[in-house]
Amino acid sequence: MASCNNGGNSGQGKDSVDTVTVETLKRGTFDEPFTAQGKVKASRYADLAFENSLPIKAVYVRNGQVVAKGQPIAELDMFKMNNAIEQARKQVEQARLNMQDVIISQGYDPDKPQAVPENIKKLAQVKSGYSLALSQLEAATHDIRTAVLTSPFSGVVANLTTQAHSISQAGAIVCRIIATDEMEVEFKVMEGDLSIVKSGSIVNVTPTATKASQYEARVMDINPMVDENGAVCVRAKLKGDRNLFDGMNVEVSFTRHIEGVTIVPKQAIVVRNGRQVVFTYDNGIARQHFVSLRHEAKGLCVVETTDKLDADSQLVVSGHETVTDGEKIVRCKK
Repeated sequence: MASCNNGGNSGQGKDSVDTVTVETLKRGTFDEPFTAQGKVKASRYADLAFENSLPIKAVYVRNGQVVAKGQPIAELDMFKMNNAIEQARKQVEQARLNMQDVIISQGYDPDKPQAVPENIKKLAQVKSGYSLALSQLEAATHDIRTAVLTSPFSGVVANLTTQAHSISQAGAIVCRIIATDEMEVEFKVMEGDLSIVKSGSIVNVTPTATKASQYEARVMDINPMVDENGAVCVRAKLKGDRNLFDGMNVEVSFTRHIEGVTIVPKQAIVVRNGRQVVFTYDNGIARQHFVSLRHEAKGLCVVETTDKLDADSQLVVSGHETVTDGEKIVRCKK
C-alpha cells in the first residue's frame, strides 16, 4: 500500500514491479467550455438631426433617458418658420388671383374650371407663379413639421451634446436613439474552433466590468470570411436589457457537447519517445497505446487512437512514470 500512496516504485530499482492505479476507460459525452471576448452593439438605432440652422428653443431629454416612440426630443425656435409659412400662404393667394387673370385673358371663365382645357390651366399656373408658390408653401410646412425632433421608436438617448438656446447646425447629429430591445453581441472565433459555434445555438454573455449579471444570446449569423488573424466574426441576438450599453465589453461563453468520444484523465497521458501514450492494465501486463489529444477541460482529455481501446479497458492513471510497454505491473487495491 505504500507504493499506492507514492504513485509507484520510482525510488526502487527496475527489478521491482511498478504498482499502479487504474480506472475503467470512459466513452461518452465531453463538455468543452469556450470563452471569447466580444462587444455589445445596437442592432437598431437612429441619429436625429435638424434640417435647419436655427436657435434651439428646448431640449427635453438627457443622456441615458428612456423614451417612448413619438416622444419629443428637442425643438427649434419657430418664429422664422411661422413667419415663412404665413408669407407662403399670402403668395399662394396672390398667385391664385394672377392665375385667374391669365385664364380670363385666354377667354375662359375661372369659376368654371371644368370648362378650361388642361393646357390653358398649366399655362396659367406657370405664368402666374402659382405652382412655385405652392412649392414654397409645401417647403415651409415641411420645415414646421421637422422643427420638433421626436423619437422614431422606444429606446434610450445617447450622445446628446446639444443645449437649449444654442444654434443648430443643419444635418449635425443632436443625439442617438438606441432601441434597447434589439441589442446584439459580436465576438470572434478562431478558424480552428469554428465547428464549435452553430447558428441558433445559445451563448452566455457576461459584462467584463461588473460580472454581476449574465445574459443569454442566440447566434444569428456567422460571417463566412476569415480575417488576417485567422478569426471569424460571429453575431448573436441578445434579449433586451437596459443595463446593456452599445459598445460594452463582454465575455461570451458556452459549452460544446462532444458525443461518443474517448475521455481520459489528463494524468493518464505520458510521453514516450516524444509521443503521447496511455497504458492499460492487461492481466498484470502494461499495454502501451499511442494517442492524439483533441480536447482538454477540467483535468479531462478527449483522445483518439488507432489502437484497440475497449470501453471496459483498465486505464492506468497513476504510478506509470517509469512503466514501459509489456512490463509487469501490479494493480493497487483500493
